[in-house]
Amino acid sequence: MTVFDLVFICVFLGSVVSLIATLINAFRGRRKAAQKTAKVLSVVLGVYLAITALVAIISPQKVLTRGQSRCFDEMCFTVSDVTQCQTVGTRSHNTSTAHGSFYLVTIDVSCRGHGRAQSEGGVGASLVDTTGHTYEASVIGQRDYDAAHVSNLPLTARVTPGDTVPCVLVFDVPSDAKDVSLHVSHSGPGLFIIGDDESPLHKPTIIRLN
Repeated sequence: MTVFDLVFICVFLGSVVSLIATLINAFRGRRKAAQKTAKVLSVVLGVYLAITALVAIISPQKVLTRGQSRCFDEMCFTVSDVTQCQTVGTRSHNTSTAHGSFYLVTIDVSCRGHGRAQSEGGVGASLVDTTGHTYEASVIGQRDYDAAHVSNLPLTARVTPGDTVPCVLVFDVPSDAKDVSLHVSHSGPGLFIIGDDESPLHKPTIIRLN
């Protein structure tokens, strides 16, 4: 936990308390007290969000390479292999052909925590090229790949501490896409934490596939 995580927790709890106080004062007819508390809350939240946005805009983009881990708390995601092909599947009625080229990205999901198995529920992944175009996993390609590889696990798989499980994601990328990278995203309170690379306006952390 970073100092900015603690700041977010304090701001969040303070906002909840202030909101409750505002509602209580309004209910009891203390209009001026309610308005004062509401104004203070608005200023504090405005300043906090402004700082969050400013830090996000001026912060440089973090670029990782294959083999480097992208971690959220105790769960880490590492690109271990990338292959390109035109088709996925094994049987004629269960084979997909890419419009461009299928990128089969192997992501090793590991847990560096202690105790019981864990998973990262809000995680997702997409590819992005140098022009900023984003490519989500191919629904059809992923379906046919998983049908041929029934042991393939999702990014949200539960992992025992100290263990690593591979997850293969299938993306259909145009043939003219340049310098494609992987963006492992995460939803949650990190979106509103100062300096968090998943906060609004922040350039996302990417993993080079080349």
